[in-house]
Amino acid sequence: MNKQVTMSKKEYFNLANTEDFVSVNGLRTGTEYLMREYMYAVLIPDRNHPLSCVSVSNNSFSIDLWTGCAFQCSYCHVQGMIEDMQDNGRMPRRPVKRNNFSIDEIVDSLIEHPYFIPNKSIISIGTSSTEPFAKGPVADSTFELMRAFIERGLRNPFWIVTKFGIPGDKVKDFEEISKTNKIIISLCWANAPKEIEPAQNNRFLNLEKISHINNISVNWYLRPLVPEWNGNTENVRYMMEFVKENYSGLIDSIVPGGLRWTEGIEYGLTEARNLEMPEIIKQDNIKSMTDEFWNSIVDLAKEHFPDVPVFYHSSCALSHALNLPSITLVQYEKSNDCANSVCPLSQRNLCNGCSIDDQSIKRTQDKLDHIGIPVEILSIDEQNLQLDTNPSLDEFTPAIRQTVLRVIADSIN
Repeated sequence: MNKQVTMSKKEYFNLANTEDFVSVNGLRTGTEYLMREYMYAVLIPDRNHPLSCVSVSNNSFSIDLWTGCAFQCSYCHVQGMIEDMQDNGRMPRRPVKRNNFSIDEIVDSLIEHPYFIPNKSIISIGTSSTEPFAKGPVADSTFELMRAFIERGLRNPFWIVTKFGIPGDKVKDFEEISKTNKIIISLCWANAPKEIEPAQNNRFLNLEKISHINNISVNWYLRPLVPEWNGNTENVRYMMEFVKENYSGLIDSIVPGGLRWTEGIEYGLTEARNLEMPEIIKQDNIKSMTDEFWNSIVDLAKEHFPDVPVFYHSSCALSHALNLPSITLVQYEKSNDCANSVCPLSQRNLCNGCSIDDQSIKRTQDKLDHIGIPVEILSIDEQNLQLDTNPSLDEFTPAIRQTVLRVIADSIN
């Protein structure tokens, strides 16, 4: 076992605020791409530490034990990380362990981290690496991770994003885990062609086998929708008719979305796969979808799933499942997306009940001071969540910026 020494808050901050990039030449065109050496928003960029496989997302702490994936989706954002490009510039097809630490060591290290909130921080598994329900050791490790938190008396909710479907041999595991901890499952299906998504399996497989479990919420990730691939009304209508016919009443929300752009995604599509890059907005981590197409999806959803919310953002689906105000302050940061979502009145009331005032700013500052992030909050303008900080948040890595946003959300909710 690798013995880890607990670090100071300053050391934790310095590591989370470190981001190394490497220049990579494209396999096909020789174009230069700037890739991250480690996972996006990783907590500790050092493979000799357990937290080299844990990153900060807008919504959760993502634990990624593996690198490589049999599904090999052409647009996978993981292709932008050097440590995941181990097979002639592509992701390995067979997952291998990211580091040599045990699940117990990784979980204990995360619990010690000052940014972790016991019983509250959402724990996602495999969202920055591989298919978490892939048969064999990967799926087994997903459930081992969840049990590790439960064995420590922690009630943190779990979030699984999957293209596998529900593993039918794990129903009893779902039942046991959900007795104490909320499980949120996002089933990804946008009916992309085989050259884009080689795996053409039923993403809703075995969903009915867990429908009796009250503490599990299931949403449908209707993404990525791209005009050149699958982004048309006819395809969306086909999918909604299929889900309605076979899985009516089993979906708690729908989250449509376009394709986000990163250098890694463009590299994966054009260089590693020899495919054409769709005409999308080339802004880092911004998804592309026209208002016209969004409205057509909403109309179809109202026709086929009149009682199911349709959200612009995954964080809204998570907030709804957890019965919380927006965990990423979408009502402030992206007010247009909030307004255009088909959101239940009860959820809107939760989010609208939050307000940014002097007391919430003070709570934010106190929490940032407590966890050791050296940022002074000068003001927070509710209009589009404009932050005035010293130093500017632009000077920090995504891991720090996203943590600050989560602290603000936690302080006003």
